[in-house]
Amino acid sequence: MPHISKKKLAGEIHRKIERDLFLYITKGTPRVDMQTVMRELLTQTEIMMLAKRLAVIFLISRGASLYEIQMTLAISPSTAARFLKDYEIGKFDHLKLLLETPSSHKLLHRLIRAWQTRPRKIGKRYEWFNELQ
Repeated sequence: MPHISKKKLAGEIHRKIERDLFLYITKGTPRVDMQTVMRELLTQTEIMMLAKRLAVIFLISRGASLYEIQMTLAISPSTAARFLKDYEIGKFDHLKLLLETPSSHKLLHRLIRAWQTRPRKIGKRYEWFNELQ
């Protein structure tokens, strides 16, 4: 789990930092390879967390049961239930549109398959994930 300082930022400062980050990620310099930037910016744990979140939303959108999602992605029942609740109230409507593209389907199927066939005990925790790219 990422560690966040206990010192809270003022609301306006927090919103400005968030806005600037999203602008940088979405609009960034065209010459910059976004994959490289994300690898430099995020830890392996954060990358895995985001990938699993996308996979959960994808599986819910495909009608998978909570049990299937839990077993496939090794998440807790409460996490699966929380994502389903958020999905049903429309929290992921923009992501649903993104996940409808054929390229997203292919990538997420590869991610899910890799997660299912991952080594259960390995030295470096998520080294296998890098082989997906």
